[in-house]
Amino acid sequence: MKADKYLSWLYVISSASSLLSLICISIVWFYWSRTLNTCQTSDTDYTNGNCGCILFGTWGEFYFRGGGITVCYFVTLAPLPVVIWSGILALYHGYRACCSVTPIKLTLITKDRVKSINTQLWPLGLMVFFTVMSTSILVLMLTSLLVMIVGYNQTCHQYKKFIVSNLNANGALVRAIYERLPCEVSYDLMDYLQPDPVYIDYRYRRGDWMIDTDLLLKLSMESAIVTIIIYFVITVVNVKCCRMPKVRNVLNTQL
Repeated sequence: MKADKYLSWLYVISSASSLLSLICISIVWFYWSRTLNTCQTSDTDYTNGNCGCILFGTWGEFYFRGGGITVCYFVTLAPLPVVIWSGILALYHGYRACCSVTPIKLTLITKDRVKSINTQLWPLGLMVFFTVMSTSILVLMLTSLLVMIVGYNQTCHQYKKFIVSNLNANGALVRAIYERLPCEVSYDLMDYLQPDPVYIDYRYRRGDWMIDTDLLLKLSMESAIVTIIIYFVITVVNVKCCRMPKVRNVLNTQL
């Protein structure tokens, strides 16, 4: 079936894009997990035992601290089932497109009519299952993307408070930082200025190793967008295939 060829490529691309999203957000998370996990240093924060997530960071009393670790678990693990499912479906549709020897259509002639049978059309139950899965993945990735976008912007805004505090800024400079400093610059300054807490063991310190946090976060979000677009297309194709009849009357010979 011609759709198998296109679907196999769509699943390959979605598997690669979701894997890239997973890798990028994982690197950022593990790089900052110990540095930003400073919520234990605040006597007023009893709600979060582990705040090492780069998303939803906040400027505290003495340290800049990350968001709840469950957020990073969600956005990091959300692409994992997409990678696995897309890989399986890419193999399935690739096999049907390249290795299947079943004829595309059969013509069945009976006493009173001529029927055209599409032998390569998927069973209706299987197509309904594929449609439910693609819709679920679409919702999952869309939710994960929204969490990343909101968390990215909150950390950016909160780190501007750290910048203002470090510069002892006031007046027009504070307004310029809050209104004109782009998030790219905020994250670049974080890469260079954010220190490791003094209580972190020496072996867990970042040392001279540095990543481009803003680039990796944007790659993760853009890869998630690619996955969402592809799964929207896949869902539309699946719905159309569900509505295609496997057996079609092409001629009625009854007199």
